[in-house]
Amino acid sequence: MALAPGPALLLNPPSPPGLSVNREGFGGLGVVTAAGGFTYPAHALAELQAALVRRKFSVEARDLVLEPAARWSREQRLIVVRTAVATLAADLAFARARGEADPDARLVLWGTALDAHRQQIAAELPRAEVESGYDAEGLAARIAGDAVLDVEARPDADWAGLSLGPSRWIPLWHRRGCTHTCHWCPYVIATGRQIVARSPARTALEFRRLVERHAPKRVVFRDPLFAGDATDALLLLSRLAHLPALARAPFEVETRPECITEPVAAALAEAGCVEVKLGIETFEDAALRQGERLLPGRTVADYRESVRSALLALQRRQISVRAFLMSGLPLATPRGDDAAAAALADLAHVTRHPWRDPAASKAGCS
Repeated sequence: MALAPGPALLLNPPSPPGLSVNREGFGGLGVVTAAGGFTYPAHALAELQAALVRRKFSVEARDLVLEPAARWSREQRLIVVRTAVATLAADLAFARARGEADPDARLVLWGTALDAHRQQIAAELPRAEVESGYDAEGLAARIAGDAVLDVEARPDADWAGLSLGPSRWIPLWHRRGCTHTCHWCPYVIATGRQIVARSPARTALEFRRLVERHAPKRVVFRDPLFAGDATDALLLLSRLAHLPALARAPFEVETRPECITEPVAAALAEAGCVEVKLGIETFEDAALRQGERLLPGRTVADYRESVRSALLALQRRQISVRAFLMSGLPLATPRGDDAAAAALADLAHVTRHPWRDPAASKAGCS
C-alpha cells in the first residue's frame, strides 16, 4: 500500500556489545568484527534518504554503528531498519523495540537476501514488512507507490544526519553487479548477474559534489568489478583527472586482476587512485575450474600471468595494492593457497581472506 509523504526514520542499528558491524560488507550480507573494526558509512541509507526526500518525505537518517548516541526528534509514519543476515537476531530485536516505541509507524526491514529469512522474521516480528535487495530507488518507489527513476536521473546519496565516521572514507558507485560466474562471490546474491551502470558523466558529477560538500579523506568506489568495461572506466577516469583541484580526492577501487591493464593502471594513477583491492585465488587448476573462475578459453597460466601483470602495472605507478587471497575455496588446498601467497609476496601485501559460502550465509547457516 502506498504511503503518503510524511516523517520517516532510517536507521542502521547499533553494533552488538564488543563487536563492530559493517552492514555494507560482503555484498550486503554483513561483516562482523571485534569492536573497533572498519565500518563503511551507511551508504544504502544515504541513497534511500535521497530517494525519499525527492518524494517529499521528511527524513531523519541515523547510523548507530558509527554514532551510537544519535537521537531523532519526532514520531514517525515510516521506520526503515537496515538489516543484515550476519546480525539478523540483533537487528530483529532492535527493530522490535523501535516498533514498540512507534506502534503506528509502518515498519520495514531492508537488506540483502532477507527473502531467505521471511519465515523467521514473520514469526518474531509479524508486523514488519520485509524488503530484500539493495536498490534504494526501487524501495522508495514501492513505499510511495510511484515509478522508479532511470538510473541517470536518481539523486545523489544524501548524507544528512548520517555519520561519516572518523575515517571520512565515503562510498560511491559507478557500475553495480557482475556477469562473471565465479561460484563463491557474494555480490551476485545482492545484485544478480547483471550490470546497473551510470554514465561516466553522471558518476563524475556526484564525485565532484561529494568532495565539495563533504571533503572526504578518501572516496571508496563500491563497484565489485571496477573497469569491467575498460572503455567506460577510461572515460570516467579521464573525467575525474580533469576535475578542478578542489573537487578532487584520493580514491580506491576494487576489481579482479584481469581488469587492470596498462592503460587502466595509468588512468587510475592520473585520476588520483591511491589503492586497488584485488580478489585473488589459488593457482590450482581444479579449484579455479570447479568454481568457474577462469575466463572462457583461459588457462591457469594465463590467470597467474594476469595477476602478476596487474600487480606490476600498479606497483610501477605507486598505487597501493591490497590483495585478498580467498583461501579455502572448494578443491583448493592449504599448500596451494600458501604457494599463491608466496608467489605474490614481492608485489603486494597479501591478506588471507577465509572463504565462507555466501549461499550458506544467505540461508543463515554460517
